[in-house]
Amino acid sequence: MTRNQSLPLNGVWGVGIDVRREIGVSNIRLGVSAEVLWNEVAIEIPANQKKNITTDGYIALPVELSGYFSIPFSTESFKMYMGGGVGMYFGERRYTYAGIESKITERTPGFGIHVVSGFEFALSSNIALRTELKFRDVQFESTNVFPLDATFPASTPLPEQTPFPTKVSIDGILFGTGFVFHF
Repeated sequence: MTRNQSLPLNGVWGVGIDVRREIGVSNIRLGVSAEVLWNEVAIEIPANQKKNITTDGYIALPVELSGYFSIPFSTESFKMYMGGGVGMYFGERRYTYAGIESKITERTPGFGIHVVSGFEFALSSNIALRTELKFRDVQFESTNVFPLDATFPASTPLPEQTPFPTKVSIDGILFGTGFVFHF
């Protein structure tokens, strides 16, 4: 069993939705967003003589509440903003060893803060293109276990069949782009 190891998973992909509402006639907006992020990587265990495929990855569901402030030089066709907020991060580890998928026994969400900046460029009166950078640290915990009745291929080192907790941390910069519909 491997312990206290970091496995870099680069190139995280995801999709999301973001709903924002302007407060009166101010330059302030409040928003709520939800995303689905995922990644998976194939790894090779050195002691695995048969070179059975082993994969490690996760699925994460960030849900965030944000406040945004439009920079005063923004216009109707080009809006630049800054903001920040809080998030609750749900997720689970996806781990397969020698073709046997581990089962999730427990999930513990994480909490965090984020800082965001971006801009919107109006394509029409109701549609805009948005690009933003978000700095955050998505963290959650997942406990997995291999089923007791799992049959692993011959000459494959057997993993422990007790629950193994994992702390998943997706930290760094998120670059997002998408379309905005004003209604």
